[in-house]
Amino acid sequence: MHERCPSCGREFTAADRKTPEVGKVEFSIPEGEPINLSADAAVLIEPEDEANFVGRVARIDHGRHTVEVVTRTYEHAGSEGTIAPSFNKALYQAKRSVLAAIATRDFGVGLLAQLLVSPDTIAAPSHDEVNTEEASWLTEGMIANPPQNRAVALLSELTAGQAVFIQGPPGTGKTTVIVEAVKRRLARNADERILVTSHSNLAVDNALERLAGTPGMRAVRVARAERVHPAVERFRCDDEDDPRLLEANCYFATCATAATSAITDMNFDIVVLDESNKARADEALPALRLGRALALVGDHKQLPPVEDDALYGIVEIDPGLEDLVNRSLFEQCWDGGLPESRRRRTTTSWTTRPRCRPTTT
Repeated sequence: MHERCPSCGREFTAADRKTPEVGKVEFSIPEGEPINLSADAAVLIEPEDEANFVGRVARIDHGRHTVEVVTRTYEHAGSEGTIAPSFNKALYQAKRSVLAAIATRDFGVGLLAQLLVSPDTIAAPSHDEVNTEEASWLTEGMIANPPQNRAVALLSELTAGQAVFIQGPPGTGKTTVIVEAVKRRLARNADERILVTSHSNLAVDNALERLAGTPGMRAVRVARAERVHPAVERFRCDDEDDPRLLEANCYFATCATAATSAITDMNFDIVVLDESNKARADEALPALRLGRALALVGDHKQLPPVEDDALYGIVEIDPGLEDLVNRSLFEQCWDGGLPESRRRRTTTSWTTRPRCRPTTT
């Protein structure tokens, strides 16, 4: 165990070892070695000359071939070693359970299995049933355009048994649509239970920060302290006995936390998955199974496949399910998860930036 912080060089004290700070350590990966990690992933560091320890990926620089890991500053990586995804037994069991349920046509997983196995049975929201005309936005200072009004209307009116996919390139206001729709849903029914989730803590914190102060919203951010941005710390809850978990109407958690925490057994009127293009299928499925209605927001291009060989043993009996874990969940549903006759009414796509008056499909 070294006596100085590997990041800043400060000498450690007895207090550091008793209540260690959270710091960042940068690891250089040899050229030619693939970086099979994702941002915010839990990792196990195995130094050759130090004790093993765990951390979380903060940033990956593919240009410099480095990985920055958040960990306790009194730990040290040693001179050489390996970094690998940290095995989370509870999360793995959650993934295995939902994949097995879908493979055996167990509709106990609700709308998610219905969407993937029998999409023709889903009642798609009709544009005739929602008001897509320009309305007064609850998000202050927002100048909306027709595609955003259409997307917000669909997401605001989504009911049990329905699903909507909102697609667009970066900068087209997809998170803004989520924020406005959540505000409208809570304004209409303050007792509704909403889960906003994503693959990363950053995306979840961003949505919560933009919704903070919404009238009628009783929010909880389900996460450990080191995972939450200071701006939303007051909403944080990681104690399953915290009464706020039962009193809340809007929950914010990563996909992994939603699948392995005190909210795992809850049912939500709607689950909104932000940045769904960045969530691997096996990450998204356990969180999405909690919703009576589903909204996937993102872009279905360039999403990495599942990299967990153990999961293939569950899905190999079903070629369709194996195709699912080889592709993006968003892509799977966008390209083939909804009937052609209904897909037009359940998707909103931006082809240009909002300032250039985007079009819809």
